[in-house]
Amino acid sequence: MSEIWVVFGATGQQGGAVARAVLQDTTISVRAATRNLSSPAAATLRDLGCELVRADLDDRTSLNTALKGASGVFLVTTNDVDEKYYEREFAQGKNAADAAVEAGVQKMISSTLQSVKNATNGNLTKVVHFDVKYDIEQYIRKMPIASTFIALGAFMSNFATFLRPQDVGDGTFAIKSSMPGSTLLPLVDATDVGRAVARMVKGFDRYRDRTINLAAELQSLDEVAAAIGRVNSKAVKYVQISPGEFLAPLSRHKAEDWAEFAVFMSDYGYFGEETRAAPTDELGELTRFENYVKEGIVLGSK
Repeated sequence: MSEIWVVFGATGQQGGAVARAVLQDTTISVRAATRNLSSPAAATLRDLGCELVRADLDDRTSLNTALKGASGVFLVTTNDVDEKYYEREFAQGKNAADAAVEAGVQKMISSTLQSVKNATNGNLTKVVHFDVKYDIEQYIRKMPIASTFIALGAFMSNFATFLRPQDVGDGTFAIKSSMPGSTLLPLVDATDVGRAVARMVKGFDRYRDRTINLAAELQSLDEVAAAIGRVNSKAVKYVQISPGEFLAPLSRHKAEDWAEFAVFMSDYGYFGEETRAAPTDELGELTRFENYVKEGIVLGSK
């Protein structure tokens, strides 16, 4: 009988990549956990061979059902940043860990991030989308379940979405944010996350009790702009704008989070002291940024 791995967030970018990659191993069955069994993404996973199960990380009873008979679980938690963000996401991580232990699940892989609060000695305390994942990791480590963790770099797809180069009207394109152009980003393609986690599933004992930072390469924001320009044969530049201008469209809580995150990125590094050592091929060959761009980052209109 094959092992059953439950993948949370299976209809999202990260969880979906994991589900599809783990499916390639015929010795493992994937149970895709989702709140909406009728979504197009869920239907696609069913067609690929996943077992679908309704599960909501806010609903402990649904987790008991989803985890029954499973050997392992991949956990990713994500929420909108608001006044209840930390409490809600931590409770979700706790629910998943508690339910996994109660169900007798033997292995857990969880997506995690740095503690900005710890890395800055308490100077930056509002980057909750990082801190809560670190705190979930620490909770899981204390539980009677074998665990390992993967900390993801910045998704390359950010430059195809909210950081997409925009036409500034003079034949050039600009990527705009409030960070200095010299800020280094450890970049990763979301598709590679799936393959990396699949390798961790297959060789779980090798990676047990570790936190692996996953990034293909370090690129400054200036270098990112130059790479997009080379591939598209266009003039693309990075433009640092004021925090007020960049944060204006965001809610108060998102703005507070991002403002301190930008400081952390430029002054401490995405992975803190481990930022420069982040690129690794330990979990397989990873997509280089310029190759990702060739697959299609569409330059935006003004």
